[in-house]
Amino acid sequence: MTPYAILDEEGTLAVFITTKDGRNGLSVVDLAGPSPPRPVDTPYVAISNIWSRSRQAREVVFSGDKIDENLSIVSFSVDAATGAQKFSTIKAAAAPAFSNDYISVPQPMSFKAENGDSIHVVYYPPKNPNYSGSSIPGERPPCVLHAHGGPTMVILQSLSWKTQFFTSRGWGFLDVNYGGSSGYGRDYILRLAGKWGVVDAEDCIRAAEIISSEPYNLVDPERIVITGGSAGGYTVLTVLASAPDVTTFAAGTSSYGISDLIPLAAHSHKFETRYLDKLIGGTLEEIPEVYRDRSPLNHSDRIMYPLLILQGEIDKVVPKEQSELIYESVKANGGVVEYKLYPGEGHGWRQEENIVDALERELGFYERVLKLGR
Repeated sequence: MTPYAILDEEGTLAVFITTKDGRNGLSVVDLAGPSPPRPVDTPYVAISNIWSRSRQAREVVFSGDKIDENLSIVSFSVDAATGAQKFSTIKAAAAPAFSNDYISVPQPMSFKAENGDSIHVVYYPPKNPNYSGSSIPGERPPCVLHAHGGPTMVILQSLSWKTQFFTSRGWGFLDVNYGGSSGYGRDYILRLAGKWGVVDAEDCIRAAEIISSEPYNLVDPERIVITGGSAGGYTVLTVLASAPDVTTFAAGTSSYGISDLIPLAAHSHKFETRYLDKLIGGTLEEIPEVYRDRSPLNHSDRIMYPLLILQGEIDKVVPKEQSELIYESVKANGGVVEYKLYPGEGHGWRQEENIVDALERELGFYERVLKLGR
């Protein structure tokens, strides 16, 4: 799969997938001349699988998501005579069984870390047409802060039903593309080099502090929870156990998160072999003390807020032992912790009943520990 498709018969024009400010776009590029790329005005914010459909007709096809519509198969063409651009839907996304009035629209923002570095986030406010907001004057909504996996991927602004699950129930939702995330330039990606478990945690804490205080005041600072899966689960555990300030979040959910970096380094699957070397700053043999210090398991006695752990039984990327060890440790230290193991699931949920259970279990956990009534 390539990030571009040739547009014309001569092979001098191509359409490239671009990424800027945490969203995908398209640009037409003249391969034969020095002219700059020509950005295309597109409603699609997540684009993949681009192919030439007809060079004679100057047409390409791709998969595209909008902020309020799931994946569609789309045609894009450029008229050879006039240069007019046209999008046509080949196969539309399945329509939801409810009105788009329930869908919360993303609001991208950029904050500043204490050292002046940028932190890029996307906020989704609560939205449900059946409710106008709190009956308590001045009350702000609770918020789920989401740390993505990867850890060098990015959460784009395309429609996510997990996000909408929470926003339609009165929660704000904050996607944090912490330092190291792609889509914001090479310097931003390099912020995480050698500092995984530091920069990601600091950025999540800082984002929570900023969005809940002046001049934003968008969410209740006492009711911010943090969630993440895989590398995002590691960030959750780090924030709750290892960060200098472990009091920012009222609760957290780690889905198949990493608690101990040492066995991860020793038994990492082939695709990510040596990935940790760059993220941590060296090999396990070179800097064992850093691997130990950045493992949340070794600081689990500092976890003072409720923790929910979700795990797949047959996960080969992050084995269940990673979750079970920290569960037992937090429990032994008297912490509030719950653990759910999903039989037959690997690195993420595939079975419908488990997808539903994980969402409802997480929401129910937050409602219980924060004493929220439905």
